[in-house]
Amino acid sequence: MVSPRFWLVDVGNQIHTRARAGSQIRAIFRTLSGLRVSEISALKLREVVLTETRPHIIVSNGKGGKRRKVPLWLDRQTLSEIAAWKAVRDSQWADPDCPFVCNLRKGESGQPLGVRALQHRFKTILRTYLAPDRVEQLSIHSGRHSFASHLLKRGFSLVQVRDWLGHSSIATTSVYLHTDPDEGSEVLEAFAF
Repeated sequence: MVSPRFWLVDVGNQIHTRARAGSQIRAIFRTLSGLRVSEISALKLREVVLTETRPHIIVSNGKGGKRRKVPLWLDRQTLSEIAAWKAVRDSQWADPDCPFVCNLRKGESGQPLGVRALQHRFKTILRTYLAPDRVEQLSIHSGRHSFASHLLKRGFSLVQVRDWLGHSSIATTSVYLHTDPDEGSEVLEAFAF
């Protein structure tokens, strides 16, 4: 059984597939899964950089006041949806210091979402797209765990993942190393007696 703290890749894929193309939900969900909830709340439009050869997020005030650059490992469709979302936001407020994730309701439009509001909105999104038993197991921080676990599983080094997550210590990042009992079974079979 998968630990409830971690998303399976299918959670992100289900939301991406079921959400309306070009929606804020699709753009935001894929972009922010490696960040702390407080970093998502504080993220500004200018800190989501799509114009360079390697799209990335600048976390200007991470835990401990640290600044870091987090690569966006996204497909072209998702990157174009994020660019479209940013263009809409830029045309509405034309201020690069506006929050990337904000309230879109009339009268409150453009206001940043606080940590509690983000957590509530996240659960609401999950309830729309996932089975109820999965919703209660997941949190925004689950996305951070999954982001780290998937990067490590794909062969990125602990040092790279530590830097992208903003950890001070490799020991903290090593928590995201997991073993899958089925992984590598073909290698073990080759050594069977």
